[in-house]
Amino acid sequence: MTKLMDVIVSGLSNQADALASELDSPEAEGLDSFRKPLEMYSFLLFWIISSAEMIGSQKSTTTAKEPARGRQSKAKQAAAAKDQVINWDHVPQLQTAFDVMCKILKLKLVKIWTLTSEKDTFVRLFILDPSSSLIKQSLHSPCISCLRERG
Repeated sequence: MTKLMDVIVSGLSNQADALASELDSPEAEGLDSFRKPLEMYSFLLFWIISSAEMIGSQKSTTTAKEPARGRQSKAKQAAAAKDQVINWDHVPQLQTAFDVMCKILKLKLVKIWTLTSEKDTFVRLFILDPSSSLIKQSLHSPCISCLRERG
């Protein structure tokens, strides 16, 4: 899960950087080509954050097991892999994800989504909804200072 979240956040960050450089150029053309990738990466980020929340809630209900020694059967290996996913600590990666979300919110999204309703839908569904679900969890609140600044 760590690598998957890294790939998603990195892809979204690269798209945001490319869009920012295109917006800064005097001949900003072809901004529509950024729309679909931003929506797809943002959806994937929303999905991975939702999965992380679900795994986090499962982690709180499970108990730690002592690691087994020696050769393990396939069933035990599968159970160990599942425990590794449940023991995944996603909190450090959320800071990076929120930094990318803030980077996207600071862009001039009005140049990509010309209709206000489309822009509002993108921001609400793919940026603010994942953020607001994590705001409710008090231990993630330091990660989202930029979202509070935007108000």
